[in-house]
Amino acid sequence: MPYCLAPIGPDGPHEYDLDTEEISAHPQVAAARAALAGHGITAIITAADSGGWHLAVPRYRERTMILIGAPEDLPENGDPIPGWVINHIEYDGGDLIAAPYYAPENSDPAPMAEALAAYLTTL
Repeated sequence: MPYCLAPIGPDGPHEYDLDTEEISAHPQVAAARAALAGHGITAIITAADSGGWHLAVPRYRERTMILIGAPEDLPENGDPIPGWVINHIEYDGGDLIAAPYYAPENSDPAPMAEALAAYLTTL
């Protein structure tokens, strides 16, 4: 199950909330953010060293981050997103805590958002 091993934050390769017009305008990213918002979840856009993007839900009090990719990074160039993968990782070291959603071939963001909302209620 793919997930980003890199640490999040100032010592890692991810930058916070790089809400560029290009990635925000991607129709599938916009639909995913809207589906998440429908469950009260705000996802920021983070850039990865790989050149791609992630949607991220920081959990500051827990020092963890929930990364949403497709199935690895979101495409930088507007290519179609084939599916969605959610990984909950630690800030320090990027250790995987859980993978609450893995549907690399289902591009519908609604079940992904529902799965994340359900997962968050368990934390």
